[in-house]
Amino acid sequence: MNVVVLINDREAIPVRAIPFVTGWWMSPDVVASSLAYNDSLKSFVGIRACHLVDGSRCAEILPKEWDGVEDRLKGLESRLKGMSDDRALTRPIWLAESVPLLPAGTFLWKDEFERAFLRAYSPHNLIWIDERPGDRELNYEPLIPKELQEAIFEGFGFDAGEYFDAFQQGHQSNFPPPEQPINRDNAHDDIPASQDEIDAAIDFEAVFNETLLNGRSISWRYWLSFPRWTAQESSRLLCGLDPDRFKNLDDGSDQTAKARDRARNIERIAERSDVGNLAPQEWWDWARKHGFRFHKKLGLEIRRRGEDVRSAQPQDNGHQSELSAKSLLKLSDIDAPVSIEVARKNRQEHDITAERGFRRIILEHWDTIEKLHGPRAKGYQVRRFLCRQPGNNENELSLKTIQNRLADLRKEKLIP
Repeated sequence: MNVVVLINDREAIPVRAIPFVTGWWMSPDVVASSLAYNDSLKSFVGIRACHLVDGSRCAEILPKEWDGVEDRLKGLESRLKGMSDDRALTRPIWLAESVPLLPAGTFLWKDEFERAFLRAYSPHNLIWIDERPGDRELNYEPLIPKELQEAIFEGFGFDAGEYFDAFQQGHQSNFPPPEQPINRDNAHDDIPASQDEIDAAIDFEAVFNETLLNGRSISWRYWLSFPRWTAQESSRLLCGLDPDRFKNLDDGSDQTAKARDRARNIERIAERSDVGNLAPQEWWDWARKHGFRFHKKLGLEIRRRGEDVRSAQPQDNGHQSELSAKSLLKLSDIDAPVSIEVARKNRQEHDITAERGFRRIILEHWDTIEKLHGPRAKGYQVRRFLCRQPGNNENELSLKTIQNRLADLRKEKLIP
């Protein structure tokens, strides 16, 4: 079940869904204490949940209002301890009864929640001795017991659980769409993120991912000081791996296995293609051309490096300065997503009758895909949706092809 709801075209997460999204690393009592700012290690300071007033107006919930929620959860915990000391007996009761004690109709903005979670649960702040691969990942399509599905979406003015089930099965539904406009008082204005905000988000996520993979952040200033990279170096950096740390891709934990496999494939293809040593920008272009999934931080640092060079150049270099400016303008477009509104307008003006194959199928269904999975829908989500549509052969729907078409459509600003 997809737990993301759209409120005035902004993605939100029901508070009651957070335990499932985080795999119960944030159990209901941790959710309440984080929003009450009572947990010094996992506090969501600066982030406030919201609730709907009269079903239409959005208001923020003050930290002190979560004190009563904490008390009710502590009461449940005490009752279970009085019942038995056997955790195997009381744990199922806690899982079933604690979630509904979180207030109905309350939610966090998805982007704010992700930033707060990455900060509070980063390896810098929290070390798990028995951590498994994927423990820190957020899953917005979690497995939720049927008896709790209705409680997750209680208070939102419609049975969202049933709505999403009906939508995914391709049936008609009488429920209002989850993106129905809602006036949000005392909340953030729905303004598209600026380039600085996008860059800051990439920086923040990179610190988390690079530390998780390498034990420390990558020194991009050091690596970008080299005019050219070898295939070995670029394959690691494109995957967020430090070349000095991963000289041998066979060495590493399960946590780095996927990144090491991707780096191994990139290195193998580069060597067999006789690419040779290339400049960082040329490796970036090569990776994009071949449809590789790459580390966004690398693109950001390449652009910053170009901006530093431009600022250091004299203003009267004539033709050479003009060429450099054009080249840097191209770099500034790296990973800059277009807003939902602009993409929708671009699709309306686009001649879809000229499209063929997967591009046309995705564009024809994009409005529905966006409602179900948000504007940044992943390739596997799009493929799963298309597989459920009549007339589509699952064997013909290649995930790699769909991912490439999504990248093309985003590059052309036809989808966010």
